[in-house]
Amino acid sequence: MEWVEITGRTVEEAKDAALDQLGVDVDDAEFEILEEPTRGLFGKLKGEARVRARIRPTRPRPKTRRTNNNNTRRGPKGGAR
Repeated sequence: MEWVEITGRTVEEAKDAALDQLGVDVDDAEFEILEEPTRGLFGKLKGEARVRARIRPTRPRPKTRRTNNNNTRRGPKGGAR
């Protein structure tokens, strides 16, 4: 899944907007905070928060080891010894 970049007044607003755009729950998404708004004079927020988000990749199924149920050894031409 591709990353989406979203801005908002706060990091939480940007994350919520990203979740809405992706259509998933917070547990199914990954976030990277690219920029946080800074506090200006008298504590006012200055600038916007910018986050990258994507749908969390699913884990591939674990590989199962193949075992040979036939315990006979085979020679170079495939025949039984």
